[in-house]
Amino acid sequence: MTNSIPTWERIGSGEGPAQIPFALILDGVVQQVMSTNTATASLLLEGPQIIRCNDDTEVGMTAEEAAYKVTP
Repeated sequence: MTNSIPTWERIGSGEGPAQIPFALILDGVVQQVMSTNTATASLLLEGPQIIRCNDDTEVGMTAEEAAYKVTP
């Protein structure tokens, strides 16, 4: 089976975000169908870890720094 979503590749600013439809599958069953830009779809194909994070999380933080914490 071939995959029409390109592998993860960083894109430069100003490049147009093409929309790609994809399905989220668990245990062989489609759970959700959505579309997103090429960069996000490509990143999702890499099987990233997904965590809940706080509103102030920024790109470049470690998973530990980004992990959701209840603030008093």
